Amino acid sequence: MMINCSSLRIALFFTALLFAIGQSHERFYSSSDKPVSQKSLILILPGLGSSPHKVNRLAGTFRSDSSDVLCADIIDRNSMEKSSQRLTELISDYTIDHYKSVSVYGFILGGAVFNFTMNRNLLPNLTAVVYDRSPYQERAPRIAVEKYPRLLRLVIGPVLEEFAEMGYVSLACDSIPVGFLIETKMTSFVKRNRVRAQAIGPFDFDPQHWNHPVSDFLYLPLDHTDMYRQSPVYRDEMVRFFTSHSFSDTAHRDLPFRE
Repeated sequence: MMINCSSLRIALFFTALLFAIGQSHERFYSSSDKPVSQKSLILILPGLGSSPHKVNRLAGTFRSDSSDVLCADIIDRNSMEKSSQRLTELISDYTIDHYKSVSVYGFILGGAVFNFTMNRNLLPNLTAVVYDRSPYQERAPRIAVEKYPRLLRLVIGPVLEEFAEMGYVSLACDSIPVGFLIETKMTSFVKRNRVRAQAIGPFDFDPQHWNHPVSDFLYLPLDHTDMYRQSPVYRDEMVRFFTSHSFSDTAHRDLPFRE
């Protein structure tokens, strides 16, 4: 019996998600023995289908002597509300609200859950947020829900369907410096479903149109998978934003590439 390669890829993808979703992965690095009230924290929030390997790699990339680093998977398969509760518990467990300052890096779903939570109870010591954004990948949940509704509900749970329906949740506070790392390449999933993605509407790469406060942004020649695998590529720019609230003069603010 011949097995369709596309179907096999999809089956393998959802099998991997089945093992990843619902498990909590965390990695913490302390920069010193000082009390947290005298230290800064970089909080990294991955998106759907995180894994110990991804969490460890991301935390290791941003490890430094100047800030504690915490990378944690907060996505709960049941709902955005449950995911928000995970984040609230994380804040309590690591006394995140007691740090001198907190900077956050949120991937697409992780960033949306962060905003969903902060819009109700803003961290008093939050000093900057950088988001991974993608006009391409942010359509993937809607495409997946339309194409594989039963499989998604079984493997991933209702959270992706809820996210697809509600769309990206923006941060309501405009006093916090916000930076966008904007992906300019499609993942293989979006490429295979290009027609569905285009049917949703034009791809808008102008962050001023996204109904979200933004202080600075840059474009990266990466897709969503690359953002996990190639975090050293943008590490320095992100750390710079956390300290100066702007990216470097050499950052690509003009769209250099799109598919």
